[in-house]
Amino acid sequence: MATVMSIFIPVNYPPALLFSMNAPLFLMASFESHEIIAKRKEAGTFLPLLLVVVQLMWTYKLEHQDELLNYQSLLIKWSSVHTAYQDYMKKKEQSLFDRERLDSFIYKTEQYVKQLRATEKKTVKQIETLKTAIRHQLDEMELTSLNGGLVLQKMIEEHESLKQDVEELQRKLSIKGDFFSKVRLTFRSAERAVKSKVKEVERKKVLMQMTDFILANRLPVCVDIQNEIYDYQDELATTIFQINQQVELLEETKQSRQLADAKVRRYDQEIKRFERNYYGLKEGTVEEMAQ
Repeated sequence: MATVMSIFIPVNYPPALLFSMNAPLFLMASFESHEIIAKRKEAGTFLPLLLVVVQLMWTYKLEHQDELLNYQSLLIKWSSVHTAYQDYMKKKEQSLFDRERLDSFIYKTEQYVKQLRATEKKTVKQIETLKTAIRHQLDEMELTSLNGGLVLQKMIEEHESLKQDVEELQRKLSIKGDFFSKVRLTFRSAERAVKSKVKEVERKKVLMQMTDFILANRLPVCVDIQNEIYDYQDELATTIFQINQQVELLEETKQSRQLADAKVRRYDQEIKRFERNYYGLKEGTVEEMAQ
């Protein structure tokens, strides 16, 4: 203790003072003179620093029992501790920077995916609008004149049959009669009305199937509308590909962000451990504290 204190305190104190200053709970204070007590108060400002020095001395003592402890060896030991501490500080700072950068990238990517999904939704709506236009034209055409092979011919036959059923049901519903005839036909009319709606839904479903078949086989029907649909379908395929690509990239980035966050927590724990075990790391080196 006397050796270490002489490094930092220019005044030479009696060994009795140095011993009593470090005695457990300062029980030796009652045996000292007023002069000794005054000098101990003067040296009290160096106690925190002394604790650090003693800790470093003990660590160095365990590692180098055969070497003579001096000021230079103490600084070397403190320098290694301080270097490791600063290394963790730099790693934490870099990890924080990486985490912020990844957060920014994740936000921008999520916004971009939202834009792509909006484009996808808009393109799908435009394609459906054009398909509706084709179905409307098919509904007004003489479908029996279309030539598209046996598959299309079967669809046309089914459509014409359903169309005739709907027209027949609608005709029966429009028959006029006296009051009592209408009362008798009320329940039958309701049944016919339901059947007419069901048949009409089935007829429109067949028209949708015909439209998809025409587009898939590029039949010479509504060619201008088909070309617009093909352009939108290409755009839709590109958009879906970009969405899948960005979603995959987003998942990878989120995983990297989790790793960066784990590093920040780990480095922060190490920094706190150093600060807890070595008093004065936040304030600076031993030389700076001594000065």
